[in-house]
Amino acid sequence: MSEPLMVNIELDYSEIKNILDNHASRESTKRLLRTELSRLEALKKSFTNKATKTIPTEAELIPLSNFAWDQTDKFVKIYLSLDDVKELFEDHSIKLIFPDESSFRIVLGRYKFTLTKLHEKINTQESYFKRTKSKIVIYLKKKREANWSNIQYSKPTTVYDERDKEDPDADPSTALMSLMKKMYQEGDDEMKRTIAKSWYEAQHKKEPEIDLP
Repeated sequence: MSEPLMVNIELDYSEIKNILDNHASRESTKRLLRTELSRLEALKKSFTNKATKTIPTEAELIPLSNFAWDQTDKFVKIYLSLDDVKELFEDHSIKLIFPDESSFRIVLGRYKFTLTKLHEKINTQESYFKRTKSKIVIYLKKKREANWSNIQYSKPTTVYDERDKEDPDADPSTALMSLMKKMYQEGDDEMKRTIAKSWYEAQHKKEPEIDLP
């Protein structure tokens, strides 16, 4: 039942009730009017129930997981294929929701698609979607014009080198020597001069002093 039809039912109900309350005098006419009012009330109730049923709860929404994406300097575009959506839905039932600047959710009738922890923040006010015959395209406006290496943020991982693992039984002086060597190899010229100087002074301190007769 469409919304305009519901409006007409409301108008008919008000007009018939007005006639019943203020103008009808014959009992047979009143019975006919009451019968029609009962029919209109049943129609209104049926319309209300159907409208309520068409709005699924969060638990009833079916999650979508397949998507594709690409980007321009200003936008990230998310593509959702309607082949994965098994139920028809009207355009007015599409809702694009932004809980914050790093996530979004789109509801397509009884289906939903969600992405959180986006690679960077987006401008929610200038983000939007378009519907075609075969897909939904979501345009996420970048807050900063930069290339995204991924659609979602991932914490950089630290490469662990087994050679850097400390041996609890190793001689402390050996560990220090290894550290100094590594610093010397990876350092700049100033660092290398400083380490070389420290190394030279440490070596000369180790030489025993000789008492001259």
